Amino acid sequence: MALDPEAEEFVPGRMWGVDSNPEYTEEQPFVVLLKDVLYMLSTNPEAFFDYMSTVTDAMNDAIEVEMQLESVADVIFEQSILEPNFTYTGAKMCHYLFNNLKLSNNIRAFRSMINQRVKDVVISRNELLENPETVGTVHGTSFFLAELFLMIEVLKDGKQCKVQAYRSGLQELMEALVSHPNTANAKCLAKLFKMVGAAIDEFDKERQDGEASKQITNIFDKVKQHLADGCQFDKSVNYMWLNLLELRASNWGLGSGEAKSNPVTAGGDAPFSVSCIL
Repeated sequence: MALDPEAEEFVPGRMWGVDSNPEYTEEQPFVVLLKDVLYMLSTNPEAFFDYMSTVTDAMNDAIEVEMQLESVADVIFEQSILEPNFTYTGAKMCHYLFNNLKLSNNIRAFRSMINQRVKDVVISRNELLENPETVGTVHGTSFFLAELFLMIEVLKDGKQCKVQAYRSGLQELMEALVSHPNTANAKCLAKLFKMVGAAIDEFDKERQDGEASKQITNIFDKVKQHLADGCQFDKSVNYMWLNLLELRASNWGLGSGEAKSNPVTAGGDAPFSVSCIL
């Protein structure tokens, strides 16, 4: 696939659990503050901008090297994918930090760090889905990426649009989920389509990307085949999918009109290509 000349630099996947800078093994004060903010946002999300302004100012004042920012990315990403009720807030935090962190140019962009963590999961998706202890990582990352896709827009060709890299990442994760048919994966996939199905179809239509639309249809066809073959899903999951199949057939309940999404202006977030994440 073509590279975007405006894309941010892509760095190879890092090795999880390897401490490459012992100097920062002791938790930094701004990380302690960040964890406090994560807790406060879980109990009082209405104060989001007040909390985020405070912690962002602390980061802008304190972060001097890349490893410090890596620790921020770790904390937010892990909380976002492991705590189901925090996925939306975690994506919203990332969106805020993408636009408000003002650090040295020598430090890799926070957006690139978050994208890398998502990419690590996308690359390892099949292996992770085959291990009962890591299935939740794929599910959590899928919902987190869906929130990023819904929330973040970039300026490209003079107009705001959703991020192609996130659309492609979702495709990879959805195909992996449907290829590992069980109740948990089928339920996760159904919830994903309820979240972003209309937005994905609208995105593909706007780009006149018939191939991408066909790929989504293929996923629905595979689910139909699983149901016809008598896959042992819970009855509630079967019911979810029957409703979802009807919903997409009716253009997500919108008749012949355009599918609607809830775009959020990215405030000048720079475009980047699929290769940044996949």
